This record gives sequence, structure tokens and C-alpha cells, in this order.
Amino acid sequence: MDSSTKDREKKPPVVNPTTRVTVAFPLSKITVNEPSETVVELARLVRSLAETVAGLADTAEARALADDAAHLVDEVSRRLG
Repeated sequence: MDSSTKDREKKPPVVNPTTRVTVAFPLSKITVNEPSETVVELARLVRSLAETVAGLADTAEARALADDAAHLVDEVSRRLG
């Protein structure tokens, strides 16, 4: 037996799995509903928490979070009508 044969015998076999997964999203089933009063209340709670964080940690990120939360409340309130 030559040295190349011995080297091949010592190496572990190469495993190439061929399992393939396909994920399909039913795009025809996506529906968009208007926000409920519960969603508006949740947005208000998020705004309140973000404003509290901004008051405790006076950073640009905390202020931006509070601004984003305020815009969220405005948006969902407007959509609810």
C-alpha cells in the first residue's frame, strides 16, 4: 500500500447532506385590519414607558424611542378614527 492510500484511509468520509426545506407563505391569506381600541391602548402604554425611559436616561436614543412611540400612538389613533 502506498502513502496516498494510507492517507485516504485515515481521513473521515465527507458527508454532504442534501436535505432541502422549502418554506411557502400563503400570500393570498394576508389580511390587514384596522387597529382596535386595545391596540391603541397598547400603543399608549408603549409611549408612556418610552417617555419614562427618556426621563430616566436622557440620551438621544431614549428621546428617539419616545418620539417613535408618540408617532405610533398618533398613527394607530388616526386609523381607528
